Amino acid sequence: MTDMRKQIKMAIAALALVAAMGGNLSAKGAKNNGTTFAVVVDEKTYEKIPQQVDAYVAATGNSYRKGVLVVDKWFNPDSIKAHLYNMYKTCNLEGAVFIGDIPIPMLRDAQHFTTAFKMNQKMDIKDSSVPSDRFYDDFDLKFKFIRQDDEKKLFFYYSLLPDGAQELGCDIYTARIKAPEGENKYELIAAYLEKAVAAHGNRIAMDKILHFGGHGYNSESMNARIDEAVAFSEQFQFLNTNKGNLEYIDFTFDKYVKTRLMAAVADKDLDLAMLHHHGADDTQYLNGSPFVADPQGWIKLARNYFRTKMRSAKDKEKTRARFIEQYDIPASWCDDAFTPEREKEDSKLDKMVGIFYKPEYKVHIFKGDEMYNEEFLAALDNSPTYSRTAKDLERIISILGNETVVTASVDVTTIDEVENSNIIEENGCDEEDDENVGRPVFYNG
Repeated sequence: MTDMRKQIKMAIAALALVAAMGGNLSAKGAKNNGTTFAVVVDEKTYEKIPQQVDAYVAATGNSYRKGVLVVDKWFNPDSIKAHLYNMYKTCNLEGAVFIGDIPIPMLRDAQHFTTAFKMNQKMDIKDSSVPSDRFYDDFDLKFKFIRQDDEKKLFFYYSLLPDGAQELGCDIYTARIKAPEGENKYELIAAYLEKAVAAHGNRIAMDKILHFGGHGYNSESMNARIDEAVAFSEQFQFLNTNKGNLEYIDFTFDKYVKTRLMAAVADKDLDLAMLHHHGADDTQYLNGSPFVADPQGWIKLARNYFRTKMRSAKDKEKTRARFIEQYDIPASWCDDAFTPEREKEDSKLDKMVGIFYKPEYKVHIFKGDEMYNEEFLAALDNSPTYSRTAKDLERIISILGNETVVTASVDVTTIDEVENSNIIEENGCDEEDDENVGRPVFYNG
């Protein structure tokens, strides 16, 4: 079992690498030469890992494109967008990648832009807003600033205005490189950037791509996903030759697709994995509830659902009573929600539908004949990664006699306080001062 968390993170961020390293992506209005690519990083991240960021910026440049470092000291989406727009107009900006804690636009009145997210906006603003970097890369869209979130300071709420564009037509491409929150998040970003720079030096041509379609994406339309295969063949010309290989995995292929996907991502011959599904910076949701075809399976899933909702409810007794009355279910379906046996059983089921990052995961990287040691394999199977302790791993490794392999606040500035001087830009193009920086701006390009 390799450290699949790193593998998955690499796969998710791979599109950013393709864009940065000269894939076939192009931006509206960009020429074939003389373009720039912006690497936007928050001040704290750059302070922690400057060498890795600088090396990544250098790697994004080539004979026709110049990598530009932009250190964000604004902490304001409007200011970042204004600077990107200025670079687009004056420096032929083709794309940007956001590294670390760059503000996340949370859009209201924009759910017609989404594929699967259609939530009533009367619900909690965090849940019913659409996080989207189309705020940064489509300059035809118009927005009205609402507020910054009180708890999640990275969230900035905006309303999409009706007098702007109502369809997406990105002027530049954007992507994010973001690690899970934790003490080692900067080390994780640094490790990824080092991998990206190393990959840039690898001149072996791409020939194998993986596309995964997860639960809830494109309303789970297989027809839409077939169309995406056509788009891939247009973007990656090698897929149109007998040397190109596009592999597709749908979450419906297995009751729990996790094992199949993890094995595919671990393939050393794989060049790029594009994973389309729900998730967060520490979670990848692959499955919804598994498909079952018998009453016992339906009942098992239903009981799991009610127990899970009971555990997360603020008023557990009120929720219990509502479930029993509204769904006409036996009280026993809820009463065992908090027993250790049921909690352990449900935890195993939850872990099968997704990939979850925890810094304390203990993993073992297989070597040599270890794959054929039946006693060792059985010990690993009986101690899944999500529950394995360091002592468990030491005990398992002792079977082989090998050594254990163990892996493992930005100050907020208001709009009125933002100043044009709060920017560090290195290796940038010659450009005029952006008089709109620090103010809410709308573009009609």
